[in-house]
This record gives sequence, structure tokens and C-alpha cells, in this order.
Amino acid sequence: MADDLHPIPVPARYGKSFVALENIDVYFMETCSKMSEKRRLQKRVIVVIRDHLYSCYEDGSITRCIRTPTIGSLYVKDCDVVIKVPGDHDLWVRMPQGVPPSVLTNVLRKLFYGNTGSNLPIVPVATEIGDSSYPVQLVKPDRQPIYLDPMTQPE
Repeated sequence: MADDLHPIPVPARYGKSFVALENIDVYFMETCSKMSEKRRLQKRVIVVIRDHLYSCYEDGSITRCIRTPTIGSLYVKDCDVVIKVPGDHDLWVRMPQGVPPSVLTNVLRKLFYGNTGSNLPIVPVATEIGDSSYPVQLVKPDRQPIYLDPMTQPE
């Protein structure tokens, strides 16, 4: 793990809904918007622990879980971060006002390196996310189960 990456306390506003995080090292937790497959913004709490990223409802229910070592790359433009997941659908996150994308990308970059020993490609997008140069797959592949791992402290 990178020496300059330290867990953060779970913000008080999430305490009652995210009691499962009480004894888990959390590195990022913020209410963001995620882009649906119909390209509509939906409010989600993005939580990053050592080896997983979770997209959750505000009540703490997990809607998506991505193992950080399976991330292929990140697309970044303005306040948007697209988490590219090879063999699965991507997660397009719009950061809230006042929180730069680098807060999330730096955490993911450091955790990816700590988990894999490799650098996570971070691609600054010059045109538009989703165009032919920067394709985004927001639709879940047919018959693919959603991977949900409970929020637990890794061994």
C-alpha cells in the first residue's frame, strides 16, 4: 500500500446507513452521481476500500461492486471519471461540486498499484466521453451476474 494513502473516517452523515463500514479502512466516500445506461444521472454513494469500489444507495444498499484489481483504466474529463472494467460494464461517475476527480483517481491509482504492482492507466479525455475515441459500455452484458461482495475488511 502506498505510504501516503491513509484511511478516512466515515463521514457522520453516512453513519447510520453504513454501519458495515465501522471497522473497515475506507479511502474514499462521497455522494456522487452515476450515469445510467440511459444516460441519466442517479445519486449514489461511492465507497472505496482496499480492494473494492462500491456504488451504493444512500441507505447503504450496495448496487455495484468492482474489485479494484479488475479495473482496466480510468477516463477523466472535467468532473467525470469513467471506471473502465474489461469484460463488464463501465461505471461513469460525476463528482460533486467542489470535489475534483483527482481525489478519486489518486485513491484508485494507489490501491490498484498496491493490489497489482502495476500502474493504473489514467486517460485524460480530449473530446467527449462516449465518442468513438473514448467508448463507454454502460449496459451490463447479457446473463452476467452482478458481483456483490459484502463490505468486509480484507485479510
